[in-house]
Amino acid sequence: MIFEIESNNEYWYQLLNCLPVSSNSIEYKRLKRVWADQTRFKGTKGTTNRKHTLFNLTSEQNLQISLWENFSIFNKEKFILKLIKLANLDFPIQSVTNVSWSYEWEKPIYKNEYRIGIKLIDIVLKITTNKSEYLIVIECKNLTSKLAEKDLSPSYYLDNIEEFDRFGTNKSILYCIGERAEKAVKEQVKQLKNNVGIITWESLAILQLDLVIDLEVNETIKKFISYSLIKQFQNKGIKTNGYHIIDNKTSSQINIPFDSLLIDLDNNLIDIVNLDFIDIIKMDIEDNIKGFICGALLNQFPIASRKTLPFEYLNYELKQSEIDKTEYQSRQERELQIWDL
Repeated sequence: MIFEIESNNEYWYQLLNCLPVSSNSIEYKRLKRVWADQTRFKGTKGTTNRKHTLFNLTSEQNLQISLWENFSIFNKEKFILKLIKLANLDFPIQSVTNVSWSYEWEKPIYKNEYRIGIKLIDIVLKITTNKSEYLIVIECKNLTSKLAEKDLSPSYYLDNIEEFDRFGTNKSILYCIGERAEKAVKEQVKQLKNNVGIITWESLAILQLDLVIDLEVNETIKKFISYSLIKQFQNKGIKTNGYHIIDNKTSSQINIPFDSLLIDLDNNLIDIVNLDFIDIIKMDIEDNIKGFICGALLNQFPIASRKTLPFEYLNYELKQSEIDKTEYQSRQERELQIWDL
């Protein structure tokens, strides 16, 4: 049985902590690829039960963009090195100069010059170092699903794709799954000989919380980000193992009841929770961190004194019901190599 949590929200930006600060950004473009995809609607058209799969909080589409997008606030090198270690991928990477990724990249399949189908890849992640480039194709599953038959063929995702040829052997597939399916998936992939990695959504949560410590912001903001991450993951039914922060050191081994953790953090964070968006935007911190704080305040700490949205472009975004009525995404939009920009 698939565990589902439906959202009653109408706008895509109500589903994320980490919001792009501009509609001209790469972050906005890669997110739009998912929320503007009309093929993802389910239910009878014109009825109230018709929803974009993104608005199911535990769907693969929601998990991959709402949780993976959090990585945009962290140090790229530390994020990648810890991810590779966690996934046990065999990449000899010691330093990172750039990281880029995209969601739901669509690659058309041709035979004799005729388009006969597509390959749809959940996340394409490109890593650039001083010496080389590496590619990780990430196949995301919901919290309970095992791998499908095609998922067990890394060549389906990695081979016979012209854009991937230049990476040679510097490419791998990574399965991101729920903890409840981990045992079954490990059994499924043990016969694979390729450079294959596995992480769970639960371990991804701990990885992100570990990365908070290295952010170049003050302790109050670190605690706020940690709290927002914990709440985001647990709202989706993803355990964070009693994770908390004490004096700039992490601890994921102490099982503190989540309610107690909330009370403790609320007492420390009352000042930031009551800030207006303009106060966050004026902070001397990176834009992506501003976007995260504003997104968390908008969606997890709504207060009556905030009369506006944090960024101007959000005022012109469409409701999901309006997206359903617009023209379909063009092939050019669906095939745009955002991961390679």
